Order: sequence, then C-alpha cells, then structure tokens
Amino acid sequence: MIHHVTDKAFKDLALTNMRLLERLAPMQSDIEDLIKRICTKKGTFDEVQYRKKLQARQQVIEKTTYGDMASWAYWGSTYPDVEPPAEYVEACNRDRDDSDKQTLVELQYDLLKDRLNADFIIVGVNWGGDEQKLYGGKGPTMFRNYHSKSVTPFYGRKDKERWTRLFERTPLEGSYMTDAFKGVASTTSAKLASWAHKDANRVTVMRDILREERHLLGASDHPVCWITVGKSSVVMGEPWNGKRESASPDGLYLPDDRMVHIPFPLFITRKESSRGGIRPSHIDALSETVTTFCMEHGIPCSERPFDNVFSSEKRK
Repeated sequence: MIHHVTDKAFKDLALTNMRLLERLAPMQSDIEDLIKRICTKKGTFDEVQYRKKLQARQQVIEKTTYGDMASWAYWGSTYPDVEPPAEYVEACNRDRDDSDKQTLVELQYDLLKDRLNADFIIVGVNWGGDEQKLYGGKGPTMFRNYHSKSVTPFYGRKDKERWTRLFERTPLEGSYMTDAFKGVASTTSAKLASWAHKDANRVTVMRDILREERHLLGASDHPVCWITVGKSSVVMGEPWNGKRESASPDGLYLPDDRMVHIPFPLFITRKESSRGGIRPSHIDALSETVTTFCMEHGIPCSERPFDNVFSSEKRK
C-alpha cells in the first residue's frame, strides 16, 4: 500500500520553521571556521567574502523552513499534462509574505498530491553552493526541485537528467528529498565530512532534524526505505543488511526500515570498472532493496524497476 503524502504533512513540511539558529548555536564558531576555510584559496583569506557569507547565512537560516531545504523526486516529464498555473508562477516571481506562502503551498499540493509518497526518503549531503545563495537565494525556494535553479517544484534543468534517469517511472518517483546537513554549506562534501567527524554532536543535531522531518512527513508510524547519497552516510550511518530488527536509539529508524546507499550521480555509466559515478552494481543494489521493500509492503513495483537507467545511448 502506498502511503500518500497528506495535505497536512505537505503544509507542515513547507511552513514549519527549523529553528536552525537555536539548533546550530552551540557549533556557531565551528561553522564560522568552516566558512573561513571555504573563503581561503591558495593560502589567501578573502575577508570581504567571508563577512558577506556570514551575513547572508544569518538572514536566511533564521526564517528557514523544511520546505526551503527539501524537495520531491518529481520533475514532471512523466506527466506532461501537469503544468504550473499562471498564478503560481506569478507568486513565485515576487517576494512572498505569509499569504503568498499559503498560496504557494496550496497550489503545489494540488499539482503534486497524486504523485507523492511517504514510503521512500532520499537523503543527499548538503547545499553545495555558497552562503550568499543559500538554498536558492532570492525569491521563494519552497520545495524547489533538488539540484535545480527553476522556480517551479518539478521542472528544473540543472542536473535534472541524471536524477530523472534514476527515479522517473520507478517507485522512488515522488519521494521526499532532503539533505543530511542543514544550514551548513560547503563546496565539497569532503570538507564537510571532515568537519562533522570532529564532534559527534554535529551529527546528533542533524539526525534530530531528520527525525523531525520523518515525523512531519507522516512516516513515523510505518517503515521507510532510505536511499542515501554520497557522503550523507556521515550522518545516516552505513546501510544495514536486510530490514532493521529494532528502532535506532534516537528514533530516526524504525523496525522494518530498509536502506541502500548510492554515490552522488556525477555521471551514470555502464562500465563497472569506472571510478566514481553510478555503475551497474549500484543499480542492482538499488533495485534489489526497492523491489524487496515494495513486496513487503504491497507497493506496486515491476520486477526490474530500474532497467531504463541504461536504455539511452547518450549514457556513458
């Protein structure tokens, strides 16, 4: 049985303040040190850039909602008849007040409600841009497509092709997509992983946020299949074999949850010997985990849901 995302869950995720200033306060000096390293290139520290990043970050995260830092694995090309209405585009192109937020959420949910599920959660690493454009920069960012600069929630172009190749026309289409690290931008995941390893509390804070996201999604009363991407494993932990027998101590994972890990899809290749990217062995692991989870919980799924990943001649 598919667990559809309810109107309440969609609105709660879109409008709930993450309390990032409060949550990240104990590690503020560490975050500033991380930004300093990002602003240091070839041994030269750019103080002007550093100050701009700090100021921009403060302005953004004090008002940040979950919807500003998350999205849905849905890009719309599967259902070309679904078009964003003119009033939605108009609302996206102006600064929004509280009434605009409500309007955006209602329009988005009406467009997407039949396409979304609360059975799978896809977790990336973090925002990879700079602090001045944290989570989209100017204008509304609510539920914008993962790795997309588009103002619509499902017609993005940047990196779209790689994600649609993996998820469209599979049970993962319409899944909730979020990041393991919130409110901490880094141009490289390696820098972020190194920063996180220095203090276990940094990981604890991020797992607490993820647990709340699961709750708001309406997925705290049934098993979830987690798809972790890249170095998100720093927060998520290594995938376990089979389904979980018990809940995790912090409540993030529940009995019967499953998890599979894939690299960040910088590219997708048929060559198993290739370094990096998504390879056939990753697709096999993804397919096995997803199909098993679907069979266990009565979710419609073909025997080989990811066969189309390598069907295009353009793929490397």
